[in-house]
Amino acid sequence: MMLAYPNGGHSGGSTVSFLLAVAGAVVLWRSRRPVLALLLSPLPLMFVAAALEKYPYGASARMAQHVAPAACMLIGSGIVCVLRKVLGARPAIRVLTLAVLPFLAVVLGGVIRDIARPYHSRADVIARDVIAQLSDESTPGDRWLVFASRDRDAQIPHFERFVGMGGRLHFQILSEAPGPVQWGLEPARISDAARGRTWLIAYGNRVFEPDREQLDAYVRQVSTALGEPGIVRRHELPDGEWIEVVKFGER
Repeated sequence: MMLAYPNGGHSGGSTVSFLLAVAGAVVLWRSRRPVLALLLSPLPLMFVAAALEKYPYGASARMAQHVAPAACMLIGSGIVCVLRKVLGARPAIRVLTLAVLPFLAVVLGGVIRDIARPYHSRADVIARDVIAQLSDESTPGDRWLVFASRDRDAQIPHFERFVGMGGRLHFQILSEAPGPVQWGLEPARISDAARGRTWLIAYGNRVFEPDREQLDAYVRQVSTALGEPGIVRRHELPDGEWIEVVKFGER
């Protein structure tokens, strides 16, 4: 995955780029070893960090973006090496211009794709729209209460357990909230002192599914302090994600 340039993936998807990087490394080993050492220097440090369980070595290209320049330079050196071996030195120089065209096509294709679909997945768009709709319905006096805690020791699920998908929702809530957000507030600490309404937001995905009985019990406990909920909306997102919104009425 760390060599998925310009494209690649698991199960052999980066085989070509890996072989080209090896060829480029061989060339630099023979001619410019200090440069090769510089390009490869992050790898042993990343491996040590992974052995200490401080860094997810090799699991994702996103977690190894700092390796991308070195990987691309090694792959580029490998391409030149292969062309010189197959075509000879002078023809390889002329062909290099044509060799760049597929990479330009990848760049342009990515730009067109991002313009046509400026989001990573359909679930991203739905989650954003759900929170934006909730923001439109809220007033400055309202408060948002999230059924997820920032405290690892709390009884309510810790937000970190929702992994990256939960992190996206975390950002959207902070971006759209009409006021301070209360994360996993214990029901005993909830009061009806707010001027407006209280909106309870619950979330789950395929990685972590909150206990339904615990969530229902939490809603009942909040109802004790704020009165019966007036609106309960559940939004089903692709790939097992969902967002549930409960509104506790005007006071």
